[in-house]
Amino acid sequence: MDDNRIPTKHPDLFLRMASPSPEDCALVVHYIQLLGKHQGNPETMTLTPETTLGLLNNNLCEIVIVYYQNTPIGLACLSRITNVCAGITGFYLEGFYLDEAYRRKGFGRIVMAFLAKLTIAKGHQRLQWILWDWNRQGKTFYHQMGYDPIPSLETYRLEGAPLLALSKSFPGPIY
Repeated sequence: MDDNRIPTKHPDLFLRMASPSPEDCALVVHYIQLLGKHQGNPETMTLTPETTLGLLNNNLCEIVIVYYQNTPIGLACLSRITNVCAGITGFYLEGFYLDEAYRRKGFGRIVMAFLAKLTIAKGHQRLQWILWDWNRQGKTFYHQMGYDPIPSLETYRLEGAPLLALSKSFPGPIY
């Protein structure tokens, strides 16, 4: 492990930005798979070490690895977002996972505080994410920090065969 440790207020907890190394890419995939299992949809977590390498090499995301006593215990994955209507940019928290044994110890709050600071340091104005409606523990965690859900908004996604079918309904070239 390189020594790019980001200290926290807890003496045994530190953060580190993932690098495009084979070890970090494998670790990211490991934690994304655990996140998928936790959410009950592991089949949607199709990230590979190769795609992780491409994302990191092309600066398409920020991935924070969380360590306790030099052992990885989780991660947070951010992708960039732009809200054209509001004229602001930000990060979308794509995935946040801590091993079960390290939850309810204040570590999640420390990570979220770092993500907020990173958001501002990168010149962004927003940090947002989606929380499954069944995740009561997550709701309590985020509400305690002052985060509120956006009322009456639902997330929609178009991918796979429906995305391809809709794209084929546009008759001409796009360029």
